[in-house]
Amino acid sequence: NRSKQRSRSHHLFQSSRTMASSFPRIRSILNGYLPDHLPILSPKQMDRSLRMAKKMNADRARSGGTKGRQRPRPAAVLVPLCTVNNVPSILFTLRSATLSSHAGQIAFPGGHADCDEGDPIQTALRETQEELLGHHSKSDDAGYDFDNGIAILGQAQAVPSVTGNMVTPIIGALTDDLPSHDAIHVMFPGNEGEVDEVFAMSIDELLSVETSQELKRLGTMGPVYPAGENRGKIWGLTAIILRPILHKILVPAGFVSSISKL
Repeated sequence: NRSKQRSRSHHLFQSSRTMASSFPRIRSILNGYLPDHLPILSPKQMDRSLRMAKKMNADRARSGGTKGRQRPRPAAVLVPLCTVNNVPSILFTLRSATLSSHAGQIAFPGGHADCDEGDPIQTALRETQEELLGHHSKSDDAGYDFDNGIAILGQAQAVPSVTGNMVTPIIGALTDDLPSHDAIHVMFPGNEGEVDEVFAMSIDELLSVETSQELKRLGTMGPVYPAGENRGKIWGLTAIILRPILHKILVPAGFVSSISKL
């Protein structure tokens, strides 16, 4: 059955030398932005995003969409670098079509912080494990070894969601190579009712398909990444976070083939 498949597949993982060898380069690039973090938005874009979120919340409150003033809830997402059969890639989730918000959209795993979490890294890791493994997240032999198989490399600038909640991107890496795209579906079944699919796109593919469209929250053109006929596109906040990580971190760190450089 599927549970036995998942348990057997766990033992097929091997350490990803491609990923491990890149850690010093990635950390060095990220450290170059300290004491701040990798910028995602310009000051002008940040100001516009916050003002639009404030206006949207006020409009919703007037129309009865929310009860009173909502307290800000910090959130975090994990940008999960990985290799699939030694090809540098990034994991994404396809949100369930039945969700009340952002249904059917592609996202990084993550969510709001629990009241006892003051560290965005803790939030990102907890939410990632829950979203990728679902009800198997507490079983030792059910899936990927989250306790020992993820390396945290750094973080990027916190950016506002459409509701104004500040979202901190945590840049991490799965230290074990994922043997195939089919193995991803077995190892990461997704949290039923929240995630329809967990999938990966190679960094080369992301760079090659990158395009743009008007994005009102920024008052400019925003990045878009077509993700296949059955998945739609990566856009909105996920694409906003993804683009600088691709171009300012992963390309300089050597995560790109000679074809993508052309």
